[in-house]
This record gives sequence, structure tokens and C-alpha cells, in this order.
Amino acid sequence: MTSSRAALGLVAFALAFAPAAHAQTEALPRQVEIAEDFGTYLCPSESAGRQMVGYLQRSDIAGGYQATGCRARPDRSGTIRITEVLQRFRVEAFHPPQTYMLYRGTAVDGRQVIGLVGEEGNDRHPRDALGYFLRDATREGMIEVETRNPAYVCPDGIAAAKVVVALADRARGTAPAARRAALLQQALAANGCSPATGRYRVTALHQRQQAEPSLEAEEDWVALSATDRDGRTVGLLYNTAMHD
Repeated sequence: MTSSRAALGLVAFALAFAPAAHAQTEALPRQVEIAEDFGTYLCPSESAGRQMVGYLQRSDIAGGYQATGCRARPDRSGTIRITEVLQRFRVEAFHPPQTYMLYRGTAVDGRQVIGLVGEEGNDRHPRDALGYFLRDATREGMIEVETRNPAYVCPDGIAAAKVVVALADRARGTAPAARRAALLQQALAANGCSPATGRYRVTALHQRQQAEPSLEAEEDWVALSATDRDGRTVGLLYNTAMHD
């Protein structure tokens, strides 16, 4: 019995002086990569990051920089991959309020970093050409075709892309408006495309060709795949320069 008590005492002594375990981290976000064109703050330590949150709450970014040593990440410095979420904070000073994550991550050059990033904004931020198009040229992924702003429906996205490629040839010249219109109609007929009507949900981006054939006519043709109101997958030829 005495030996058992002695053993338990040694275990308790060892536990008392054992190094503290790392605090439990939180769940990773839906999007674990921070694109290089999305803003994040990099901080010298976890404590500096937690202190910086207080300055975000007061919308005092400059004061936070001075007090904590945190800084906005330089532009075009590469993607950061979040490896741990240390804590989440609700920042009510922003409109709308945002959840900021204090994270550990890995920079594109392999450096380990500590930073703060808005979770909702990072989750929504585009990661590819289709994502940017959906954000900039659609309303929640939908395109509404109006008579004053025509678009064209094609058998599939490949056919729409062929029209865009054909239009790229005339973009190099300064043909009169009537000639440009005739070339467009030729390309549409050759690829089985016709005027579109109604609403379409964009599902893929195949080809894009921006052109300014004259001072009077700017064009930004995009070949898309989309589903129409009947659920059919079609190609869609869309001139974003003519649409809001």
C-alpha cells in the first residue's frame, strides 16, 4: 500500500511540472487558402494578433499597427494556407459585422506565419476566372437577358467559344460597324447560335475576348455554359460591355 501511494505521488508531481499542452484549436474554415489578392494582417505573435483585434473593434488600424507590429500583407506576395485556427473573434465595428480568425499558416515560400483574416469574405473570395466572372458580371450567378442588351444561345459552350475565337480576328482591325455586325452574324450562323431570352444560371466559363475595334464600340465577349429556365445546359455568348 505504501509503495502504491508513493507511485501515485510521483505521478502527481510529474504532472504538476509537465509542460502545458497547446491550447485546443478551432475548426478550419471552409476555404483554407487566402488568395494573394485578398487582404490579411500578419502579426509577429499570437498575443500581438489578439491585441490587434481590439484595434479592429475600434476601427483604429493605424493604432493597431503601431502597438502590435501587425501589418497588412504586401500585395502579390502569394497564397497563404491556413493550418490552424487559434481563435475566432466577432468584429462589430464593420458593416456588416465580420468574424475574424487568428490563424497559423504557411506562406508560399514555406515560412510559418501568424495572421488575422475575415472568414466570411475569404470564403466568398473568387479563386478562378469563373469565380471572378460570377462576382463581377452576374447577380448571384444569374444572367438576365434583355432585348436592349442581346446575348446568344448556342448548342453548347464549345460552340459559343468558337464564336468568340472568330470575333477575335475582327478585333485586330477597325472595320466599320456594319462589317463587324455582319461578321458576328456569320460566326453565329456557322455555330448554330441564335438570340437568347430569359434567365440563365452560369456554370462554366470557356473563352473570353476583350476588344475595342473602334472608339464607338467596345466589346467583351464571353463564352459560357449555362442552364436555362427549363434546366437544359446550353452555350451562352455574352457581351459584358453591354450589360450592367
